[in-house]
Amino acid sequence: MFGGPVISGRAAMFYVDQMLLTSFTMGSFYGGRLLLRAIEAFRPGDTVTFQGGLTSLSEITTTDAGGSQQLVEYRTRSINQREDLVN
Repeated sequence: MFGGPVISGRAAMFYVDQMLLTSFTMGSFYGGRLLLRAIEAFRPGDTVTFQGGLTSLSEITTTDAGGSQQLVEYRTRSINQREDLVN
């Protein structure tokens, strides 16, 4: 299917998680969600660079009593050594 060995999607997600943890605390992920779109397969020996940035920040009401939380949207990109977008 991929013409050789590839890194699993689960392993690729681990790398994205590690990149996010350099910018956010673990508590930031409670109640949140992550969406990963695999564009190209990671292959053994690839050098992948992860980049990211804030795309939106908003306040959301979370309870009837008016409690609120910040909703953060952060977009990441993963680029391999051939400049291919992989995630």
